[in-house]
Amino acid sequence: MSFELQSLRKFQKSGMVTWWNYTSVNDTVNTISGRGYFELAQDRFTVGDWIYCTGSNGGCILHVDEITPLEMSHPKT
Repeated sequence: MSFELQSLRKFQKSGMVTWWNYTSVNDTVNTISGRGYFELAQDRFTVGDWIYCTGSNGGCILHVDEITPLEMSHPKT
């Protein structure tokens, strides 16, 4: 499937950082965390934002690293 804008929700803003929630019953975590998946929402994000994602096979957390081009990464442990 593909990204659905109506499934992206802002749930908290603290200073310059926004926490988002995204849920897809059709896409896997690998698809959601793949390059380009969130391109349609690029203008909503700022560097430092976090996206809590739920896919058809689990969940993941993504960090917005760059806006142009949109780059995201998984948290480093």
